[in-house]
Amino acid sequence: MEFHILNMKSALQNRPLKKVQAPKRAAVCALLSFTKPYSLLMIKRAEHPLDPWSGHMGLPGGRCEPEESDLDAAIRESQEELGLELKKTQVLGRLDDVQAVGHGRVIPMAIAPFIFYCKDQPRTIPDPREVQEVLWVPLDFLRDDGQLSTTPYTFKNIERELPCYIYQERKIWGLTFRMIRELLKYLP
Repeated sequence: MEFHILNMKSALQNRPLKKVQAPKRAAVCALLSFTKPYSLLMIKRAEHPLDPWSGHMGLPGGRCEPEESDLDAAIRESQEELGLELKKTQVLGRLDDVQAVGHGRVIPMAIAPFIFYCKDQPRTIPDPREVQEVLWVPLDFLRDDGQLSTTPYTFKNIERELPCYIYQERKIWGLTFRMIRELLKYLP
């Protein structure tokens, strides 16, 4: 396990990072558990009428506070949403910034995804105002291209099919799907 962690950390840190310029920033935590089956922590967001990602499957995280680094925001938000006590020493690296999009429109926000690791799956205490459900999705499921699916999406009366995963009847699509697909490039 340690060998794979070091390889992944090296691959993530020895590449150019694409950053998105936006007036607002957010950060998310992609927490990998290296207990078999290896898995990724995901949440189902609580329903909220003002949240463009209300009820979606996602990664823990949220908006950065003024003067707060992206990494500090990912750690703080994971603690607030799930009671996780993550440390900077658990960071393997980060993925490229993702331009925020909601309801088919660009939102003036960049999202910084950070990859953390843990040996065992830590206990979570979800805040019901923010998190409806916590799941550990096996990495073998996400790596299996046979698990790729599509979901219908209508924007301005135009229908199209967007790529997604469907894990235990839960749809993983949009920004989270894109982040996971990039994450998979760095897994050993």
